Amino acid sequence: MFRAVNIVNDKQIVEVFVEGEDDSIEEFCEFVKTNFPPDAVVDEVEGYRGYVPKIEAFALVFNIGQTRKFIEEAKKVRNVKDTIKEESEQTRTHLAGVIREELEKTRQYLGSKIDESTSATKSMI
Repeated sequence: MFRAVNIVNDKQIVEVFVEGEDDSIEEFCEFVKTNFPPDAVVDEVEGYRGYVPKIEAFALVFNIGQTRKFIEEAKKVRNVKDTIKEESEQTRTHLAGVIREELEKTRQYLGSKIDESTSATKSMI
């Protein structure tokens, strides 16, 4: 059987509970003293005599914890998505207004040039 628990105090601590034959447990303890992630520090490995839940129970509790973390992160993503959607709508509305203004200026400019051209043509006739 196996169980691992993250405990947060002044520093990150991981408790690992294993169950098996004494030789296997001793081998496991020696293994974890020297084989761990590069940023981890193993200060102590000590024996434990007590209840250790079955791997299935550990996996269930672990998956529930991971699911809760995922849900919290998904909420953050949804909030960011909503903010981006709102800002995009504001930008679209602003740009539509700017385009309408520029289009109207262009119409007036071209209209005045057409009028000038028409007047110049009439005066030549």
